Amino acid sequence: MRKVVLIVLLVLFTLSANAQKIIVDKVEVDGSRFLQTKYTTIYSKMVSGGALSLCCIATESDTTFYLSLMLNEQKLEIDEGRKLIIKLGDGTILTLENSKKIGPLDYEIRQVFSSIEYLVYPMYYVSHDDLRLMIDNGVVKLRIETDMDNLDREIKPTKMSDILATGLSNIEKALTVKKDIYSDF
Repeated sequence: MRKVVLIVLLVLFTLSANAQKIIVDKVEVDGSRFLQTKYTTIYSKMVSGGALSLCCIATESDTTFYLSLMLNEQKLEIDEGRKLIIKLGDGTILTLENSKKIGPLDYEIRQVFSSIEYLVYPMYYVSHDDLRLMIDNGVVKLRIETDMDNLDREIKPTKMSDILATGLSNIEKALTVKKDIYSDF
């Protein structure tokens, strides 16, 4: 019995350790550096779902963070500037804006068994201070403004904050190591 419990704990630890692994760490032509963590599910329903990835663009003088959502919510269109409203566990409301237009040609289409999924990837600029607020207070609800409607999604209080805490820590560690186009060649 002890062996089974130890194996289950080991598997759970391994899964959580890889949950916000950095999947992209690229130096761009202008010298800036783009980092992105793996998408991790934050909510799911029968025919829809959402996952979160933390992204970062770092230059010598500035670091900018983005929340990237992977949404499977049928055919969504989201104009640049549309809002992501985030309700924290303490009642605080944060408002982020979509940084890129998502139109009908921007879907990633996947066939899963007999159904078709339409995935879109809006990105929302988020300050380091707002990231800390989300990590410290937990996220309980999202409202995603689209061109047609608002999508309200409940989030388990520590789900998104745990993902962001691990992702931010991993990105900050990666940024302590200088990297250029010749690194790892």
